[in-house]
Amino acid sequence: MVVATAPCVNVLVITEDSGEQAQPVLKAVLRAAILLVDPDCDTSRVAFEPPGNQAKLAARANAWKARPHGGGRGTAGAHRDQAVMLSRSIAEWLLRGSRHVVCQHFDADQTWSRRAQADTPNAHTRNIAEPVAAILADPASVARDPKAARAALQGDDLERARGRLIEIVPHYSIESWLYQNLSVARNICAEIGQPPDLVAQLEAWTANRGQLDEIDGLKDTTPLGDRHNRRLATSAWPAAEVVAIGKSFAMAVQRMGASTDLRTALAETRA
Repeated sequence: MVVATAPCVNVLVITEDSGEQAQPVLKAVLRAAILLVDPDCDTSRVAFEPPGNQAKLAARANAWKARPHGGGRGTAGAHRDQAVMLSRSIAEWLLRGSRHVVCQHFDADQTWSRRAQADTPNAHTRNIAEPVAAILADPASVARDPKAARAALQGDDLERARGRLIEIVPHYSIESWLYQNLSVARNICAEIGQPPDLVAQLEAWTANRGQLDEIDGLKDTTPLGDRHNRRLATSAWPAAEVVAIGKSFAMAVQRMGASTDLRTALAETRA
């Protein structure tokens, strides 16, 4: 009889993307990133979980991000409601304990060289990360039954919990990372008839992988689009080569490695 081994790490995987590829793609990227943080960990003991339906809707197309212009009060109110919903879902997950981590993906929608101009990370801090921290410090403030609320976190416990909300932010978009699987991209190129523009792009990216973090609206500039994302992510995606570029994927791995609780939990997978 095979005895199931309980996971040492429980990762809530949140993404702005809504297609059927979204979860498998991000899980594959996160699994590769985890192995860069701890090459000896057992990823079979890392459980990747999707969010509930309400949180999924709040994350879709960054519905949590308040728009400063357009849409009127109704739209602004709807965005605030989505931000509240997502913040509470994230906080509830983190309050389950130190083995519970949240990885939230949203595209920067800005190139790496112009990352200081990207507004989505700042909006995430304002609308999600800071409200999550407030809930962690006072869970009773949002509990239906304050007496049944989980214990408030303080000091180092609060800081470690905040560190378990990890932003996964590709520049310009997730395709900037996925297209780095150049060998698979070349196979796809051959299968779709060797479009001259794509052949030229692949040659340029092979010569300089860092270009992929520097192209506005990347997926709309190439025949690859987003149709092949799952294949690119799950077919020997070259994480070590991508992190060596030192741009947005390296930043995501750095954020994961900065979580003391995550590193401790990954070490426990080897037991």
